[in-house]
Amino acid sequence: MYKNTHPKNQRPGDRRDSQRRSSARSGRQRQRHLSVRGELRDKPDVRRIARAIIDMELARLEAEAQAAADDEESSDG
Repeated sequence: MYKNTHPKNQRPGDRRDSQRRSSARSGRQRQRHLSVRGELRDKPDVRRIARAIIDMELARLEAEAQAAADDEESSDG
């Protein structure tokens, strides 16, 4: 006689071997199986990224300089 292994027909405490919880120690010993679903098609455009970072930093510095100038102007008057 065969055992019905459909998940809906199992009792709450009844698990298959692949579903059993393992201890922390055995989990460290077992290797993980990783799968890659996709990969980068092109290398990242490093020049474009560097330009964007430089532009962001320049904008931040300009905003700080403007805020400092506004503070200096308001304290003079």
